Amino acid sequence: MLLRPPQPRREPEPDGTKLALRAATLGIVALVLFGVLVFRLWALQVLRSADYVAQANVQNTREIPIPPQRGNIVDRNGVTLVENTSAIVLQVDPSTISRSIDCASMGDQAATCSTLMAALPIGAVPRCRQLPQQPRCFELARIAHVLRKPEREVWRTYERPLLNGEKGARYVINAGPPVALGSAKDAQVAFVLERRDHYPGVSFLRTYKRSYTPWPALGKVLGYVGAITPDELQDPQFKDLPLNATVGQDGVEYTYDNILRGTPGELNQSFDASGHAIGQPYMVTPPQTGQELKLTVDAKLQQTAIKAIYDGIQIARNDGELSAAKGAIVAMDPKTGGILALASVPSYRSNIYSSTKLYKQALREGALNDDAINGLFAPGSTFKPFTAAAAWWKGFIGPGSTRECAGSFERPGDTSHTVFENWDTASSGTIDLSKALEISCDTFFYQLGNQFYDNYLHGQEMFPPLLRRFGFGQSVPLDIRAGTAAGLVPDPQWRERTYTNPIDQDWQPGYDITMAIGQSDLQVSPLQLATAYSALANGGTLVTPHVAQSSTDLTTGQTTDIPFKPQRKLDLSPEFLTEVRNGLYQATHASDGTSTSVFGTFQPAVAGKTGTAEKAFQDPYAWWAGWAPYDDPKIVVVALIENGGHGGVSAAPAAREVLQAYFHPNTQTTVVKGTDTSH
Repeated sequence: MLLRPPQPRREPEPDGTKLALRAATLGIVALVLFGVLVFRLWALQVLRSADYVAQANVQNTREIPIPPQRGNIVDRNGVTLVENTSAIVLQVDPSTISRSIDCASMGDQAATCSTLMAALPIGAVPRCRQLPQQPRCFELARIAHVLRKPEREVWRTYERPLLNGEKGARYVINAGPPVALGSAKDAQVAFVLERRDHYPGVSFLRTYKRSYTPWPALGKVLGYVGAITPDELQDPQFKDLPLNATVGQDGVEYTYDNILRGTPGELNQSFDASGHAIGQPYMVTPPQTGQELKLTVDAKLQQTAIKAIYDGIQIARNDGELSAAKGAIVAMDPKTGGILALASVPSYRSNIYSSTKLYKQALREGALNDDAINGLFAPGSTFKPFTAAAAWWKGFIGPGSTRECAGSFERPGDTSHTVFENWDTASSGTIDLSKALEISCDTFFYQLGNQFYDNYLHGQEMFPPLLRRFGFGQSVPLDIRAGTAAGLVPDPQWRERTYTNPIDQDWQPGYDITMAIGQSDLQVSPLQLATAYSALANGGTLVTPHVAQSSTDLTTGQTTDIPFKPQRKLDLSPEFLTEVRNGLYQATHASDGTSTSVFGTFQPAVAGKTGTAEKAFQDPYAWWAGWAPYDDPKIVVVALIENGGHGGVSAAPAAREVLQAYFHPNTQTTVVKGTDTSH
């Protein structure tokens, strides 16, 4: 049986009314939406156009800080030591530096990259020295090529103000104000501007660069300036400064930064959407130049002191001390503590910080270790007046007291029979304190040291605390960021801390006996010795050494003195001071004085003491310390020639050159070789 397919059913015709209704509805909706859009556009462009134009103008106007000129630094006579020169600085905006790091694309460094990135917070990147393959490091390397600087130097300069984290685990946050990478020449500026697309975020700012007068060699005193670091932002000295500020980093540039820095100005500049400047900038606030800082230092005297050290070194070498190569001189106003010269050889100038090459050279030569401030040495016989002061305080000696100046000294009852030799083995008989200083008799002072040891055995006041009254064993409160060395006045507690062997820990009589002539483990700096000698010269006031004298506001012309209070008054009796001064005068004028050959005919009359400090396995260190005029002290001078032999041979002539330049500035300084066999 055949089956037929069913007949197809006829579909009903679509309802035209419904279709029309839907189309009309959609049209109305579209028309409403279009009307809303047109109305919104009309409102934005017509009704509120003025508001949005104003907002756009505000958003395209940037506030640009104008760095002020730092104040000049001049010496006591107004000679300019530091000034400003105009410069163009290349700076880069951290927000434009590439932050993306794809560790997978770094080949051999992929694992290192992953490890470094895993330890960092979100948004942070490693330092370039850890991961130089970062895109930002390549960008900075291109800038280094333009500036003709080593890549690592530019990396460090860029990262310094952007570092976060603790030392050893620091990282970089690419955010903040523009970072100055260095000075640029006109040709370098043109090169970058012609290739702006290859140097995103790079801009140029006309500013001022510090210029340091090269000849006085005052690097440690003057210091230098540099970009502020994250650690320095915590310093109250730099409170509220911007991240891209330039501040003093050492010396008076740091200590008196708030005086020298000045106040930044503000410039407004409009920029288009692409970041290009449009129109002329206009000044909102003009910058205010920093104040001028006057120092107590005499630049010419400083130059003479440097030359005098070299002359002293040459004298020592000619006398057979072939290892002599370094030295230091401090010249000070004994009444105020104002430093007139602070010289050290080898020395450096502040411009070394503008060049890695110069800095490394100074580091190799040891020039950064300023021996005038931080050098520590046994003072030898220059220390004897302070032994005498301590003995006078304790009543061991008084007006007219005498001791035997034998050729040697042996402690009474000493079963070991240790002998302490005088530099002159012949006996000089019974002498007083003045004569003991004149001829530098060791055995006179050995006896005083022995009395101090007996005091120690009986539980009474010891020798070291009395010596510390003069500032020995303590940092000198100098007003520059130099970190003055404290030195060492050894005592039983120090030996217990320093040594582990009970024999070495025991305080023996020889320690007090040899410390009495400036030997033993005693260590002082030339600056400490100059400060202590100033107390002898001025009648018993321990002054505060300083290099700043006054500041001047160049806008108003007002000058303000910078005061420095004395550290303390010392109980030095007039009788003691008379005997010491007489002894130091005779030491430079009597026929048997240890530096008469150098100062015997010098005018005005000088009072001073030589020192020859013994050093194990080395040539002795030559010292001279004193003042002039003898009866009205105006200047104290301490001279040290390291490995220079006898103090009267090489150190005294160096000190004489400084005194001659101070009192006779219009005459040519002469070099005089001394004769001295004392300690």
